[in-house]
Amino acid sequence: MPNENLIIRLARSEDILDIYAMVCDLENIKLDRNSFKSTFQRNIKSDANLYLIAIIDSVAVGFLSCHGSYLLHHEGQVFEIQEMYIDPGFRNKEIGTNLLNHLRQILKQRNVELLEVCSNIKRESAHQFYLKNGFDQSHFKFTHLLR
Repeated sequence: MPNENLIIRLARSEDILDIYAMVCDLENIKLDRNSFKSTFQRNIKSDANLYLIAIIDSVAVGFLSCHGSYLLHHEGQVFEIQEMYIDPGFRNKEIGTNLLNHLRQILKQRNVELLEVCSNIKRESAHQFYLKNGFDQSHFKFTHLLR
């Protein structure tokens, strides 16, 4: 169900508190605000990072972060969605799909050929969302904590 009041735009510095709250909720932890602010301010200035925010009636209801890097085995730039969050009260209203479509438009304008996403194994509804939105499940991701 499309929402006529939905605005999706690039995130700005003044969106930091809304985005901080969304990322903390997504990860179910309280992140260090100063470290988050430092990372956010550094990343938002880079063309290799795209932060999108979804707003309805002046309220931030969703967020998507995507980071690009040049990979040898793809012979070019690949972007990967790092975080995506929709406020629980606004889920199942196509906000996530709209964020994703907005991201795709930006990446197509940049001639990026591949968009990837990793999703925690526990987030089964997210897996279904990505499959429904045209992603293929083609890889396994392994992690190794270094601290």
